[in-house]
Amino acid sequence: MKMIFSNTAHDAYHRVLAELKKRLPSGGEHIVIVPDGFTASSERGVIATLGLSSVFNVSVTSFTRLAEKSMGAKIKKCLTPQGSVMLLAKVIEENRGGLVYYSKAARANGFAEEIYAALTALRNSGITPEKLRDAARRAPENVRGKFADMALIFDSYVSALGKRHSDSTTRLEAYAAWLKEGGAVPAHFYVVDFYDFKSPELDILAGLAKSALSLTVGMVGGRGGPNERIYCDAAADRLIAACGGGEIERAHETLHPALDVISRRLFSYEPPEERTECAGKVRLVAARTRTEEIDFLMREIVSKVRAGGRYRDFEVVVSDVEGYKAELKSAFLRSGIPFFIDTREMLSEQTKTRFLLAALAAVRSGLRRADVMEVVKNPLFCGACPEGEDAAFRFENYCLRYNVDHSRFAEPFKFGEDGERESAEAVRMRLAEALAPLAFKGEVSAEEFVERVRKFLDAFEKEWRKHIAKLTETSLYYAKCADQVDEKINSLLDELADTIDSAGDEPFFERMFKSAVQTVKIALVPTWLDCVYVGGTSNRYLGGGDVYILGANVGKLPAGASGGMIVSPRDEELLERLDVPVTPTSMQRTYAELMAVTEIMKRPKGTLTVCFPESDPSGELRPSSVVSELVGMLSEGGEPLRVERAERVFPETSGEEREEAVGAAFPTEK
Repeated sequence: MKMIFSNTAHDAYHRVLAELKKRLPSGGEHIVIVPDGFTASSERGVIATLGLSSVFNVSVTSFTRLAEKSMGAKIKKCLTPQGSVMLLAKVIEENRGGLVYYSKAARANGFAEEIYAALTALRNSGITPEKLRDAARRAPENVRGKFADMALIFDSYVSALGKRHSDSTTRLEAYAAWLKEGGAVPAHFYVVDFYDFKSPELDILAGLAKSALSLTVGMVGGRGGPNERIYCDAAADRLIAACGGGEIERAHETLHPALDVISRRLFSYEPPEERTECAGKVRLVAARTRTEEIDFLMREIVSKVRAGGRYRDFEVVVSDVEGYKAELKSAFLRSGIPFFIDTREMLSEQTKTRFLLAALAAVRSGLRRADVMEVVKNPLFCGACPEGEDAAFRFENYCLRYNVDHSRFAEPFKFGEDGERESAEAVRMRLAEALAPLAFKGEVSAEEFVERVRKFLDAFEKEWRKHIAKLTETSLYYAKCADQVDEKINSLLDELADTIDSAGDEPFFERMFKSAVQTVKIALVPTWLDCVYVGGTSNRYLGGGDVYILGANVGKLPAGASGGMIVSPRDEELLERLDVPVTPTSMQRTYAELMAVTEIMKRPKGTLTVCFPESDPSGELRPSSVVSELVGMLSEGGEPLRVERAERVFPETSGEEREEAVGAAFPTEK
């Protein structure tokens, strides 16, 4: 194994790929391993870095996909995370009577997802059900029941997997075991963009170090610096120990003096004896509100594009993507600026999914009025009514006026004047017809439940297509989200039929499906080739232009890294004392967040601008400690770096001026 340390993730990445480029002429297969979720962007980055238009013997993958491809039929069918959550929900349901600490929470909304996250953390730390059960016996009485319940669910889940399935962790463990037994891998491997490794990933790398043609790993090191604790040195030490040593190469990317001092001192909370002159490289900007902050960003982009810049030269990093997303979209559209927000939309929030979940809830609750109204007001149901939304609202008014609830929805309406009653009755009959496939009595198999759900959705296919067409006219972003909904719902239904091997009633299958659907997110790709990139602090964007950080407030930048809902930081400390440590801990996750923020601040080839609002609807906001640290380590013109003010007034641009700005960036794409 060859370990390459650098002071920046950007440099470590390029040095590892330089090793790939050096070996490329000799042939053979070359595999680049990156974190899950970054394979698509990394593929483009690898091609661009190698300076090739195409290449056939280089592939980019994650540990999970590598294990899945390598093991193939050697291991049982691998469940997706959503399939694993459904199976776990079934396991929890079957063992609910044996739970003590979690007996009441077992059917709570989201419990299966949280338990899945906790068990995944335990498995990724090399903890088995037996080790957890032993820890429960030795734990203080106040948490003994909690750990015992977790061990029971853990053991039952592993047993359920063993019958017919595997999951991503099982696959990683199986691949690591295969490598340990001497499985040969005739390929060169390159590992980039990792800040730490899970226990199964360490085992895989140890196996590749012995059986692959070569293994090259790039990581960011900060040993000896004031802020060394936030960097990857401890993780690299664990990897080197797992691999039994290796060649170590230490490199250093020459940074602008201002960025270099940020690299070495940010989050050390130790100001240097003398400030470093930043010469306009770093700016601090305060805005009264988030709206002012976003207006300032729009002015900056429009001004620089008019001066000859390109939209792709701007990287916007937001401390709270979900909080800023709606207002940013509105501002970009108002200003005529093409953009891409690197976030994921929840499948559970999409119109078709909400329609299905509302229908299942209405049947399960015996037609509770609130659940029925969720069905009736959904655009798919409204679209099937001759009078559209008006019919839905008149129906609601009728039900409220005459106190229609539960069983009254199952009988023809008798109250009210003829026109009022007939209008409401038409909607009621349409509702009864729509819910009929889901309103079964007793128990059915998973296959029959899936068939009934598909029959329910198929009845509204025409309205769904109309809805997508309408979205396309108003929002290409949401239209692209909707395009993926059918595929993801069908995939979940297929996996439910394949995973749940026991019969159940409607509430049983509703819990299984809802547990899974709440974990699914829809990822999109940029609509424009040249657009402003917007992402969170965990992004791996390689723009190489100006970087703007928004929302640099206390508690947001850096974000606090608490423990999970199930395994709290206190639980982590206790388990470590019981010799079953969970990694990464809350502190290690905090360090990873600090490092991610620091790496973003090293990226700009242009300027780095850190912005913060002084208030939001909840009240006054304080600037992040990052702001005071930058003031303490940087100067401008011999004076401490000052905080600029963002003006509230945004100079509106005409349609003609916006066209001119867009044309300056990409004249052939309007």
